[in-house]
Amino acid sequence: MNKIILIEDRINRQKNMLGNLFEKLNDFPDLSNKSGGTDFEEIKQQLNYEKFGDIFNDFKIIMVHRSALETSVRNKLIDFCIENGKTLVLFSGGVSNATIEKKKNNSFIVLLNAQTFYSHNLIDFLNNKEHNPYILAFGKNWEINLLYEALEVFKRILLKEPEIKKPFGAFETEIPSTFVKEKYFKDFLNQNFIDKLILEKICNTLIHDINQII
Repeated sequence: MNKIILIEDRINRQKNMLGNLFEKLNDFPDLSNKSGGTDFEEIKQQLNYEKFGDIFNDFKIIMVHRSALETSVRNKLIDFCIENGKTLVLFSGGVSNATIEKKKNNSFIVLLNAQTFYSHNLIDFLNNKEHNPYILAFGKNWEINLLYEALEVFKRILLKEPEIKKPFGAFETEIPSTFVKEKYFKDFLNQNFIDKLILEKICNTLIHDINQII
């Protein structure tokens, strides 16, 4: 089981946002919950001195309220997690779209809205043996949600640009998730262009995989 630490500076936010789910946080012995008050202040002081190893060596997954850390500390924490193969989850009320980036050493950097984080997604994530970060960002039905989203995006692109032909670098920003990019575009990464035939082929594969799931 992966050990997890959750760092929140606002002492009442977990209870206010999770509501009846708040008490369930106590059901997970591998979760160390540092929520406001003295617990948070002690962690913050260590972070300001960049004692990342002292705090996080025993934890595989680190979840932090993004605004609780200064930018310089946050950036160094990101580097630490990537170098040490950890999952870092940064949540904030100012984040609009969830993003998940897989980095080297099998590390993940996750950015998501605080309301998405403090929801049933968090409980489902903690219950998941593998602690799949996609559950945290997109719910326990994350895969089919991402496939449906990608299919709709690509269909809209084909309607808008029926003779589409774009360099992959220019098209890449329109792929709605890293998961979809890695799974469905891996055979086309070396292509000079993404065109109508390729996109239609990917849409057909998405439809097939959605039907397999449902």
